[in-house]
Amino acid sequence: MILFFKSKVSLFVVTAAVMAIAGVYFLSGGKDGGVINVRGLALVLVTVLTYAIYIVGVNKSCVQKMDGLKMTFYVLLSSALIFGGNLLIKGNGLDVIPSYKAGINLFLLALIPTLISDFTLILAIKQVGSTITAILGCMEPLTALFLGVCFLNETLDGEQLVGIFVILSAVFIIISENRINSDFVKRFIPVFLFNRSK
Repeated sequence: MILFFKSKVSLFVVTAAVMAIAGVYFLSGGKDGGVINVRGLALVLVTVLTYAIYIVGVNKSCVQKMDGLKMTFYVLLSSALIFGGNLLIKGNGLDVIPSYKAGINLFLLALIPTLISDFTLILAIKQVGSTITAILGCMEPLTALFLGVCFLNETLDGEQLVGIFVILSAVFIIISENRINSDFVKRFIPVFLFNRSK
């Protein structure tokens, strides 16, 4: 947004972005001394770049005025075509769903974290913009960690608790800035307009 659209970013947003990245780092729990896989790191960086292009594109391209539900349909249709093309190139077929329970889980996976998630992401970008949506998106790993602790008997360590605190602080900063700006507009803009009318 800064490089290509000359977006002005406040100190609040920069601080929140740095804190969000730091919080995700702490949540990832990289203290076990694992080896970094270069190919995996490259794929992650490509993912980051394409995700950034996606959320900025929704906000700034000609599709910005398209209905959110219709845009979600086209996004998921494109994803299905890419996935199908990948299967054809690799020569692999789809695996058979092994059980009724697995089928239900796959349906829920398609509905909640795919369809609903993408639809609400598009609505968020339209309402608050790409930058704030991306920062608030750092709540995703925090939510995953919370669900893992509640339902999968995962454990929390001190580093992850620090990550939770840092991410929540970043979200609080973003919400605070929006509230400050909103209060400023509500209090001072009407006064300015009233004085101009005189």
